[in-house]
Amino acid sequence: MERKTIKFEVKAVDTETGILEGYGATFSETPDSYGDIIDRGAFTRTLKNNADSIVSLFNHNVNEPIGLPELKQDQTGLYVKIKLVMEIEKARDVLALARAGVVKRMSIGYDTIKSDFIDGVRHLKEVKLYDVSPVVFAANPEARILSVKAATTFDDLPLADRDKGWDAGPAEKRVRAWAGGDNPSWDKYRRAFMWFDSDDPEMLGSYKLGFADIVDGKLTAIPRGIFAIAAVLMGSRGGVNIPEADQTKVKAHCEKYYAKMRKQFEDENIVAPWEKSEERSEDLMNEDHKSGRVLSAASISKVRAAVEALRALLDASGDEEDDSEKSTHPAPQEHQELASLDTAIAELKAQNSGFNRKEAEARIDSILAQLKK
Repeated sequence: MERKTIKFEVKAVDTETGILEGYGATFSETPDSYGDIIDRGAFTRTLKNNADSIVSLFNHNVNEPIGLPELKQDQTGLYVKIKLVMEIEKARDVLALARAGVVKRMSIGYDTIKSDFIDGVRHLKEVKLYDVSPVVFAANPEARILSVKAATTFDDLPLADRDKGWDAGPAEKRVRAWAGGDNPSWDKYRRAFMWFDSDDPEMLGSYKLGFADIVDGKLTAIPRGIFAIAAVLMGSRGGVNIPEADQTKVKAHCEKYYAKMRKQFEDENIVAPWEKSEERSEDLMNEDHKSGRVLSAASISKVRAAVEALRALLDASGDEEDDSEKSTHPAPQEHQELASLDTAIAELKAQNSGFNRKEAEARIDSILAQLKK
């Protein structure tokens, strides 16, 4: 779930009935501080279908509900009238803070349903609201605690061609330049990753599991980057060191891109490895048992790509007569070939179904480890 915090333009504070009124989000022709533009009509469907389930919390804390918002969308934005439950002490506190001018901001919790990038700017065309809540920033240290380490949410980025190469290092540099260079917009930068540590959200090292690159000036999801993340989540290359709960969220993020790839590339075989049902696995195993094949046709091409990368790596290594003069580290060309081999194998692991592959994968990992010494 995403959150967008806006200065809450308070129109009225009724101390007797406990009502706050104002705009929780406004439409504009220019990007907000998050680099987004909320298009008119973005709240239409959510207000029609799930208005009864939208609540108001204090600082997004689900343990501190304070009232119910009445919401309507007009030409200016999302108009909010929050009826506070005055029998609750926290609601009375919020009212007093709003009256004193301490609470000046409102934050909406939402999922992006439809979005589009126009000239590098994300336009939110449809969102699903969960809460519209008054928040306190610097005055309340709990606001920081609420944004602990977290998986990013699905941003529905456009997809690159299926065969576009993926190299995480150069991609990160292009994304950083796109986000602002040495002083990037961290909200823009975050969209290229599936996980970040919000305890230090303004440090490059806080971002993991990159999957996007800049293509024709636009932030674009790279299929091979997504395949590589799926492989890491399944334990490839030692796995990834993020909380288990966040791994589940990252998997859900991946699944949405897998579904998008299935549709765009018209290939029902593009399925996240953990998403395959027992029935599907049994069917594949039965087919493989009958035919004697372990790999699908699509996976065979990945094996060939891996073999080609391995051959190129061996060619780059050369035939040195004096082993003592050999470098213990791969040359630049070898680095490139190793990256190609790693990518091909990651894709193979992420996509292939069939017999138990643990032994084969262990051998692949062992070979890679030896090559990188």
